[in-house]
Amino acid sequence: MISIIIPHYNDLDGIARLLKTIPLNSDIECILVDDYSDNYNQLLTLVNGYSLTNVKCFKNNQKKGAGTCRNIGIENSNGDWLLFADSDDYFTHNAFDIINKLLSESDFYDVLYFKPESINIDSCELSSRHINYENLVKQHYYNKDEKIRYSFFVPWSKLIKKQLILTENIRFDEVIASNDMIFSLKVGHYAKKIKSSLNVIYIVVERKGSLTRVKNEERSTCRIDVAFRFNHFLKMHQYSKYQLSLASLLRSYGRDVSLMKVMKIICVFIRQGWKIFPDSFRK
Repeated sequence: MISIIIPHYNDLDGIARLLKTIPLNSDIECILVDDYSDNYNQLLTLVNGYSLTNVKCFKNNQKKGAGTCRNIGIENSNGDWLLFADSDDYFTHNAFDIINKLLSESDFYDVLYFKPESINIDSCELSSRHINYENLVKQHYYNKDEKIRYSFFVPWSKLIKKQLILTENIRFDEVIASNDMIFSLKVGHYAKKIKSSLNVIYIVVERKGSLTRVKNEERSTCRIDVAFRFNHFLKMHQYSKYQLSLASLLRSYGRDVSLMKVMKIICVFIRQGWKIFPDSFRK
């Protein structure tokens, strides 16, 4: 069985679109975890209307974030495999045919990575959100580049064996931003065998106001703190070449935090001996 874990917050249109792309199949379990939405009763009505064979709905008693929702999904899942989806994204029309075919050939893998695509919902044009992950999949598929284990930061567009999650006690961070980064890092690191596929099973929807685009001091500070833990893990396990660089971190979040915070970031990188410039800078 495959368990699809979906956090939800006030996005009925997105959930409706996503559910339409999940087949009515007893081998697929759909777990919706609502993060204290205003429209939970409407969500239940919507879900019941799709007559999906195996659906579980949970609701937080206060807003706790996507990381908490995903952890609740993991704890309540029955599948041998886990798929994570965001409520505003969706699967391709043949996604589960592709998945089932690969599982019949690749059951001894711990993680299956798929090439994603993305679309801008406002312009209905292709987006660039997926490109880095598409490149990682291609590099592993053609060259067996292990970077995919440490740089595929998102939980979607990959199928994860649940036993790996349980054995290594891997969970999402319950923070306001970058809840999936350490989770994805540990999944990639601890997986004994991985496989990549050039097939597309997942479409990422980009829109104005999405959490991945929102920047403020609190969220950026959280992302920086997660990046510190990310780099520390890689240094501890002797994979420092995959660290996030100081230059890339400051380029992404330096303008959102105080000058004092920037100085502290620089000091931490120097003291820890972490990567200063991205690999592309050296070429």
